[in-house]
Amino acid sequence: MMSLLERIEVDAYEQHINKYEYMLEPRDLGAEFKLSAVKMNKKLEELGLQKKVGKSWIATEEGQKISVRNKFETPFFTGYNLKWDVVKVRVLMRSVNS
Repeated sequence: MMSLLERIEVDAYEQHINKYEYMLEPRDLGAEFKLSAVKMNKKLEELGLQKKVGKSWIATEEGQKISVRNKFETPFFTGYNLKWDVVKVRVLMRSVNS
């Protein structure tokens, strides 16, 4: 039997969706669910998709399947964050809320 993430992957493939097409940072992903970036990060942690190490969020083994590590730069700071596959996170959020 396929896991939920495997079923989502098959659905995306059948719909010809590029897996990097809908990747969002927690701030933008949270807006999809009417959550702040802080609350979205906590929700991703509750779902077992990421964990906090020091001041950084790191994708878990399961989270690595639906996220990419993204380098960003501002005039004052350079670092990395995670971008999440919004379609897959949306399905996971619905499955735990139903």
